[in-house]
Amino acid sequence: MNYKEKIHFEIIVVGAGLSGIMLVWEILKNEQIKHTEILLIDKHQQEEAPRTWCFWDRGQSSFDKIITKSWRQAEMFASSSQIQIDMHPYQYKMMRSEHFFEYTLPYIQAQPTIQFRKAAVLDLLDDGNKVTVITDNGTYTANMVFDSRFPKETLENYNGTILYQQFTGWFVRTNNPSFDEHNLRLMDFRMLQDQKVAFCYLLPLSPKEALIEYTIFTDTLQPVEALEKGIEAYISQHYPDSPMHISSKEYGVIPMANFPAEKRSERIIPIGTAGGCTKASSGYTFSFVQQHTLHIIASLVANKIPEPYTSFIPRRFAFYDKVLLRVLKKHPEKGNEILFRLFKRNKTEAVISFLHNRSTIREELSIFTKLPVLLFLKAAITEWRNNEKNVRQMKQKEKYDLSV
Repeated sequence: MNYKEKIHFEIIVVGAGLSGIMLVWEILKNEQIKHTEILLIDKHQQEEAPRTWCFWDRGQSSFDKIITKSWRQAEMFASSSQIQIDMHPYQYKMMRSEHFFEYTLPYIQAQPTIQFRKAAVLDLLDDGNKVTVITDNGTYTANMVFDSRFPKETLENYNGTILYQQFTGWFVRTNNPSFDEHNLRLMDFRMLQDQKVAFCYLLPLSPKEALIEYTIFTDTLQPVEALEKGIEAYISQHYPDSPMHISSKEYGVIPMANFPAEKRSERIIPIGTAGGCTKASSGYTFSFVQQHTLHIIASLVANKIPEPYTSFIPRRFAFYDKVLLRVLKKHPEKGNEILFRLFKRNKTEAVISFLHNRSTIREELSIFTKLPVLLFLKAAITEWRNNEKNVRQMKQKEKYDLSV
């Protein structure tokens, strides 16, 4: 049966970005399900600008061959303070998105069980037995659909605390050795913290090459020029004797909020940011996409319908994220102190586990007692009251809907 004739697939994946491609890749690498017939629908993937993904990892993964660089040592700066961090048993890994797609796509495209369609998805309809996918270039059906689209209305209608993580990064080269390639600069807060959390991080690729990224957490989007000035000022202040040549740039915006990531129906499973894989308080995504992908693979092997990422993560972590976002939004000038203290006063392994939603309650209590307790307690009480209010409103709405 040729491509145009085939309209039903076991799985349809909407979106050929990180989460969609990683899912297809891992299905193909699993002996029990590698022959699954999959349709991959996407419209924009080839048009996306290259970006850098960074994440903590311990042990080996499917993508170690394409890791650009990894580090076990890190440093942080705040005002006149500095700390050195040994991240063992973790490594902080850096991957370029273009390397990821160059590594995965040729293999995926060569498989007879995988078909691609360039189209915009207009609607998904689940009748209880199959999902119908309506696009601007045909209609298809599948036993289940994995949807990586993040609906614009989710952002527009969100009424919780939200900050925007904006960043611009420069890949630079110097004529003389200027960087310690074994020691990454995780966060450097030595800059004005004016109505926003602001820091630079520096990923040294060699003594003469690095990625320097200027990042802000803000409730109001700033013009790109403001971020460019921030990175220029940082380089001028800390590397005045090292003229730098910019080889490439990247820019991005990550909404930081606890967006809902519920399944639209039993057979339509959100993945990626749409599935809750972007951590609200940090913007990190790659590790959580990996975690969710492994859950999906295990479910498919067991002939079960997978769940969104947020469904199997303890709810307390979403609450922690909401509290931290509330604190950072109301007191941005304290963000540098909070984040610096998080690493300075706690065991690094416990902090990284906490940031990955894997820590124990005992570890979390130890971490919380070393942060500004009163500040967080007030934010936690406010957030809890808001949650209770939202629950009451939802129950009233459900009661009204049933009565109608």
